[in-house]
Amino acid sequence: MTSERDRYGRASIPEQLGGELRAFWANRALRTTVLLVVAGLVVLWLLTPKPVAPTELATGDCVFLRVPGSTDVASDVPPVATTPQQLTLVVSSEAASCSLSHSHEISTTVALEDADKYPGWAALAESGQDGCAAAFEAFVGRALEESRYGTAIWVPPADAWDAGDRDGICVVFNKDASFLDHRAAGSGE
Repeated sequence: MTSERDRYGRASIPEQLGGELRAFWANRALRTTVLLVVAGLVVLWLLTPKPVAPTELATGDCVFLRVPGSTDVASDVPPVATTPQQLTLVVSSEAASCSLSHSHEISTTVALEDADKYPGWAALAESGQDGCAAAFEAFVGRALEESRYGTAIWVPPADAWDAGDRDGICVVFNKDASFLDHRAAGSGE
């Protein structure tokens, strides 16, 4: 006597997968749930700010510079770094839309004093701040003293200096340390 198992062959892997796929498409609730989850993940991926290295920044870029405590309301560190000393505390930077909330805009980069040994952030900031002030009016469209914006320089840390990074990045920010909600570049404000 032939057993039932011997009488009928097993479905091949492609046949089994085809059956599962037909069952999936037949189940409208499962299909809708999977589609919504995938769409949500795509939207989340698209809206997640992308980290950007200082060497990747260019004039006109808008960024959100994260400093320790930037999300902590009780912190003594302001949410927007406004001095070279505060900018040295930056722990990460993210590309941001210039038409949405952002903390800084890149106005220019300036060459810093070239020294073999890292001269320290204060010496680098002092050597580059005049270049930032000189570029401000052309970038914003208003003299620094009359503007609602300020400028500061973001200097490379010692490890970046040792790796050959010799440029300072000039940033524009709101003088009241609030976030920017539109482009400072060319605003005349």
